[in-house]
Amino acid sequence: MSRPSKGVRWSTLIYIVIVSALGGLLFGFDSGVISGCEKGMQLEYFEVLQQKAADIAAIETELEIAKAEEAVPADLDPASAVSAEIPAEIPAADVNADTAAETEARAAVFSKVAELEKKLAAKKAEKYAGEDEANFWHGFTVSVALIGTIIGAFGIGRPSDRFGRRKILLVMAVFYFISAVGCAFPPNWETLAFMRFLGGVAIGGSSVVVPLYIVEIAPGKYRGRLVAMNQFNIVLGILISYVSNYYVALAIDNQTAVWIWCEKLAGFFAAGMTAEAIKWRLMFGVEAFPAFLFFLLLFTIPESPRWLMRYGRREEAKKVLESIGDENAEETVGQIAESLKNASEGENVPLFQKKYLWPIFLAWAVAMFNQVSGINAINYYAPRIFEMFDFGTQAALASTIGLGVVNLTFTVAAFFFIDWFGRRALLMFGALGTCAMHCLAAWQISLGNAANGYIAIPAILGFIAFFAISQGAVIWVFISEIFPNAVRAKGQALGSFTHWFMCTIISWAFPVVVGLSETSGQYAFMFFACMTLLQFFFAWRLMPETKGGTIESLEKQIMKEA
Repeated sequence: MSRPSKGVRWSTLIYIVIVSALGGLLFGFDSGVISGCEKGMQLEYFEVLQQKAADIAAIETELEIAKAEEAVPADLDPASAVSAEIPAEIPAADVNADTAAETEARAAVFSKVAELEKKLAAKKAEKYAGEDEANFWHGFTVSVALIGTIIGAFGIGRPSDRFGRRKILLVMAVFYFISAVGCAFPPNWETLAFMRFLGGVAIGGSSVVVPLYIVEIAPGKYRGRLVAMNQFNIVLGILISYVSNYYVALAIDNQTAVWIWCEKLAGFFAAGMTAEAIKWRLMFGVEAFPAFLFFLLLFTIPESPRWLMRYGRREEAKKVLESIGDENAEETVGQIAESLKNASEGENVPLFQKKYLWPIFLAWAVAMFNQVSGINAINYYAPRIFEMFDFGTQAALASTIGLGVVNLTFTVAAFFFIDWFGRRALLMFGALGTCAMHCLAAWQISLGNAANGYIAIPAILGFIAFFAISQGAVIWVFISEIFPNAVRAKGQALGSFTHWFMCTIISWAFPVVVGLSETSGQYAFMFFACMTLLQFFFAWRLMPETKGGTIESLEKQIMKEA
């Protein structure tokens, strides 16, 4: 790896990038926190699902009591244990030692366990009146944030060009804060849905403006790594949300001091609120603290020099470049001016022109493939996926932390590799790896009850690793590099819109496909495998390499290829 330039003021530059990338951290936190909240939300707002959950819990409690009698093993298959007179699992020595009455009593216990297991399976499969409608609206509650991301991503380009990158980030910070507080204290379901939507708008806006801001202020030689810091913060935010969810649940379940404080606070807002209701509200509320910090710190960083140049503020742009150690600030300003001289103000230059069709296609393809890889289907439903392999609720939440750690670790690796191997090579490598992991997961799911969690879970973690080191790091860097200065914000918005539109479809469709049958999840994972294989051929044959060059030189390269 090359040594840092002596001219770059790294302390100033890194500070600016870290502060702006807090928008990415909030993006990640808001995306990940829902995985721990969605079950509690589901049970609170839909009575039919509350009733079904209560009925299932009652049978499970009865089953636990029955299994405790005569120390019946928890992993016993009762159906195979009951014979006509004597349970198969009772050793011959025990039969000889027991009296006939004791043997008969133990046989009755095994028989009762078998009946309760059948009753539990039947209850889980039973369709209650109104259950499908409730599941639809619960899916909407989870996905409404994604609708917000689409609007935020698609609509943020013009305001970002008109008012500046930093001012728009300030608005996004306010949206994050209001959403967190609103989701923590919603008076009804409608308010919760709206606050989720508002948080989604902030995510969509951040996904466009944060990398846009960083790419416009970073030196070309280090731009890939600095923009990748935003992706690092996104996955760090996801990990923090997983850790936060786990410890909030642990604190409430163990009735620690946190629980006592929250119970008193809940009594102030809504008397009689259950522990589960407090749990998911507190998970949402934690986000208010980093959102407030982000808002305050944004006042300490400058506006994008390229945005300043677009509006003729040459001296201000030059001062910003000099503040980060650009020893050729005057020359850089001249290059920016040259790239803008044939363009009107950015908001008056239409994106959909013939000369921009090639970068439009590239942005669309990279964003689309990013989501049809299945990344957010796994992120949003990770605890439920882990529960499919007999993980308990607490164990499933704890396992998501492992998923987050893998994601963060390989994102850090990508942070160093993206300017070394380049965008295209990383994407090709990751596409083959994610395809293989999806095939492995699909195979295990197809086995049904015979599936081995010790194979399936590493496959899911392996997918996260391959994704993080490739697609996760490349998408926002690449899209922010391929558009000319005059339409970069609009191009970034198009890429983000495509990303979130596909995310909405995949995230809403995934639970529907998985719920068709016990093994239908294999079809979702095989679809993801096919899409990642197709992505490999796209990167191999069509995708240009963009590492190393200045924004202005890349503009000439892409336009020449077009």
